[in-house]
Amino acid sequence: MESFQAKYETSQNDILLSICIPTYNSSNYLRNALNSIVNQKGFDQRCEIIISDNNSEDDTAQMIAGEFISQYKNIRYYCNEQNIGDKNFIVAMNYAAGKYIKLHSDKWCFMDNTLSDLLNRIQKSDDNVIILLNNNVLTDSTITHCNDFNQFVSLVSYWSTWITGIIYKNVSYKYLENKERCAPLQLAQTDILFRLLRNSSALIINGPMMTRQVMMESKGGYNIFKVFLDNYLCLYQDYLKDGSLNYQTYRKEKINLLTKFVFQWYTSVVILRKKKYSFERTDALRIIFKHYKKYPQLYLYPIFLLKAAWDQLIRVNFTNKITNIFFSGKKLVL
Repeated sequence: MESFQAKYETSQNDILLSICIPTYNSSNYLRNALNSIVNQKGFDQRCEIIISDNNSEDDTAQMIAGEFISQYKNIRYYCNEQNIGDKNFIVAMNYAAGKYIKLHSDKWCFMDNTLSDLLNRIQKSDDNVIILLNNNVLTDSTITHCNDFNQFVSLVSYWSTWITGIIYKNVSYKYLENKERCAPLQLAQTDILFRLLRNSSALIINGPMMTRQVMMESKGGYNIFKVFLDNYLCLYQDYLKDGSLNYQTYRKEKINLLTKFVFQWYTSVVILRKKKYSFERTDALRIIFKHYKKYPQLYLYPIFLLKAAWDQLIRVNFTNKITNIFFSGKKLVL
C-alpha cells in the first residue's frame, strides 16, 4: 500500500473526478460496480476511485487488494475501525483529490461507454453541483443550468436524495463545516447538496442512462417513510425561513412526493408487502397523516392505491386459474 500511495501522490493534480464509494458487506456488488468503471475508456489519469469500507465482515478487503489495488494505481481503499453509519459517506468524500467528487453506490454500475462522456462534460463545467438524472424526472434529454433553488427543487424533486446522481465541486465541498450533521437523518448527501446550492449554480444532466442498479435479493433496510417524509421534508425548513425556497414550490414538492413516491411505495411495502423489499413499515400511516392530513390529495390517492392492490390480486388469481387449467384440466371460471 505504501508504494501504491507514493505513485498515486505524483499524479493527484491531474485528477478531474473522484468516484467515492462507501461500502459495507457488499463485496460481490462492489466488484461489479468497480469492473464497470475500470473497464471503461475514460478510466485514466483523470479519474480516481476511493473506497471507504464501513468495517465490513465479508471479504471486501481481500477482494479489493487482490483484484484491484494490485492492478490500478488510481484506486484507494480505506477501512474504518468501526461501522459509523452514513458518516461513511463523508469519510469517503474527504479522501477525494479530484476537481469534482461523485458519490457512488456500491450497488450501481456504470453503463458501457459513459464515463468518458461524463468526464468531458465535467471538464467544461465550473458549477458547484452536477446532477445526473438518468431520465428519471424530465421527459426530454436536456442539459440545464440552474441558478435558483426554487427552480432546482421543481426540476430535480426528491431525486436530490439519490447518491449515485450527485457530483460536488471539491473546493466548495471542502469549505463546508459540519458536513456530517444530517448523517443521522440518512440524508447527509442531500444536505450537502442543498448547502452548496446557496448562491451558486447547478448543472442538471438529464440524458441517456449512465448507471444501472445491479440485481439485488432485497432492497431496503431503513424506514422509507420516516426518511422521505420526516427527514427529507425537514431539510427544506431552513430554506423556507431564509426565503431561498418559496412556499408554493415547497407545497408542490410535497404533493409530488405524495403522489409519485409515497403512495407507490406504500402500496408495494405495506399493502402488497412485496418480498423483494425489506423497508421498515413502522408507523408508516401515522407518518403520512402527520404530514398530509390537511392535503386533499391524501384522501383521493388511496383510491388509486386500492385499485393497484386489487389489480395485483386479480392478476395473481387469474394466473393461478390459468395454471390450474393447464395442470388439472379444469374449466376456467372467472
